[in-house]
Parts: sequence; structure tokens; C-alpha cells
Amino acid sequence: MSMILLAWALVRFLEWRRYRDDQPVRDAIMAGQRPNVVKAHDHWYEILAFVAVWLEIALLAGACRLWPNPAVVLVAAIFIGGRLRVLQEIGHTALHMGFGADRPLQFRIADYLGNFATFRADSTTRYQSHCVAHHPHAATEQDPNVARLRRIGLVPGISPARFWLLFFHPLTPTGLVETLTIMRDGTRSSHGRMARLWVNGLLLATLYLGAGAPALWAYLLGLLVFYPLYSWWSLLVEHRWFAPHEPGAEDKAEHDQNVTQRTEYGRLNGVLMRILVCPLTDSYHLLHHLHPRLHWKYSAAADQALSQTDALYAVNKSQGFVFGRSGPRSAINDLYHRLVTKDAPNGI
Repeated sequence: MSMILLAWALVRFLEWRRYRDDQPVRDAIMAGQRPNVVKAHDHWYEILAFVAVWLEIALLAGACRLWPNPAVVLVAAIFIGGRLRVLQEIGHTALHMGFGADRPLQFRIADYLGNFATFRADSTTRYQSHCVAHHPHAATEQDPNVARLRRIGLVPGISPARFWLLFFHPLTPTGLVETLTIMRDGTRSSHGRMARLWVNGLLLATLYLGAGAPALWAYLLGLLVFYPLYSWWSLLVEHRWFAPHEPGAEDKAEHDQNVTQRTEYGRLNGVLMRILVCPLTDSYHLLHHLHPRLHWKYSAAADQALSQTDALYAVNKSQGFVFGRSGPRSAINDLYHRLVTKDAPNGI
């Protein structure tokens, strides 16, 4: 455990050294320019980011080995689910060329160190659905995420009971079936099936032989229950789904300002949200749409600079996840008021 912790600290230090200077990002945004701080060989830092997360999962597995009881397994699973979300989002940054100039290499690193283990489609397939289909058409009927929301039934006109049931959708039998279907389809629709078998076989065997059955159960619980739940919650707060707007009437930046969510979280709530639900660029989703290639280490500085230079960005926000502070509604409460009809039948 001590060697794993030492390795993790070294990796995080190397990341800190690379991304510690955020002044060029601040200066560019204050000047109304697009920051250009990606270096050609940043794929090495993509590897380091993935390695750091796997070391964190190893530490959680080690805790299950040291204290093999159900409470520790459950807590480890909760945080392993959050670490799997981070793997997903590191791969998301790679989709936007956030780790240098070599797209195929960034994609391969994301596949072998993230997508295969989380049963996501490979990076090339994810690029088509996310960068080609989602980003230019965010929150419109052309957005694949809107198609998913409609398929699940999270649409305007539902009842309060239906809304809160769908808030926990991945924990329902229907949600579990959808999770397994997404995992199956992600494997079928992309290359590297044999590589996926090797990656997951090696991973599960290492967990079992190195930390025992409790660690294996914690990992599987995190993968099948908490990771899908966090991904779903993140999806719900990324955009102002079904907000009224006129497709095609605005330019891209104005469209994103209208339908993409900017949410401020409280201190403790913010820590938990960034560890579990909305890690990396997901905590600054409107910023990400405006500057998609920007590395997450610069997000806080860029968010602060945009708040000073863009009046709409500064005020057009939600506060909190479910329970907001005084002022604007929380992200989920905002969605609730758009979708829920109080007199709708409970089944709708």
C-alpha cells in the first residue's frame, strides 16, 4: 500500500508541474481569445492521468483487503464508481485532442487504459457520437442524448413521482438492463474485442489475486451500480434539457450559453460532485462547450476569467446539485420545473 501511495503522489506531482501555470489561459480568455496551451507530446500526461486513477482504485482495493467487511466494500464501491467516471472523462478529453497532436495515439491510450475496462465504445466510435453528433447539436432533437432521454421517458409532462423514479433510473430493473445493454453494444460496435477480453481478464484476476474477493465485489459493484448512476446524474445536469430555444437561430456560442448548464456547487457538495459525479471538465460543462480542447486542470481559472468577461456566463447559472442555496435554482430543481406537470398521472 505504501508503494502504491508513493507512486500515486509522484504521478500527481508530475501532473501538477505540467499544468501549474494557468496564467496563459487567464490572459487569453481575458483578451477574448481561445487558449492554446496543449503541447504536441501531452499524450504522456494522458498516460499519467490514467495511471493515477488506477493507483487510486488499487488503494481502494487494498482497503478491502485490510478490512474485509461489507461496510468497507460498500464505501470502496462508491468511490470506485467515481474513479471509473474519471476514466471516462480522461477519455473524453482525448476525444477533443486535449493531449497533444497525435489523435490515433490519444485514442489508443484512452481505449486500453479506460474505455475497454469501463465497457465503453472505442474512441473512434465515441468521437462520432460525442464530437460529431452531440457538440454541434447539443440539447436539440439531433442530439443522441435527447434521444436517450425520450426513450427512457424523462420528457416534459411527467408527474413528480415519475421524475424522482427516473432520477434513480440506473438503480431500477429497467436501468440495470439499459446499463448491461450499453456495455454490450459498446463492445459490439467497436474494434478490439480480444483486447477487451485481455484487459478485463487481467484486471479482474489482478484484483482477485492481489486483494481478494471483497475487492473484486467492490469493483463490480462500482462498475455496474455506482458508475452508471453517477454518469446518469452527470448527464442530467450537463444541459438545460428541453429548454425553449430556436434551433439554428443562434450562433454556436450563443446556443451553448442557452442550453448548456453552468452549475456552482457548495464546498462539501462540490468536493463530492467532483470526486464522484462530475469530475474534470464535467464540473464546468458550459466552459467545456465553449473551449472543448482545454485541459481540466485549467477549468477553474478559465471559469473565473469567463465570469469576469462574459456577463451572460456569469449570471446564467444554477447553484447546487439537488438542493440549491438562495438565488438560482439547483441544476436538478431547474430540470424538475421544466419537465414536471403537477396534475400528471403518476404513471406518466
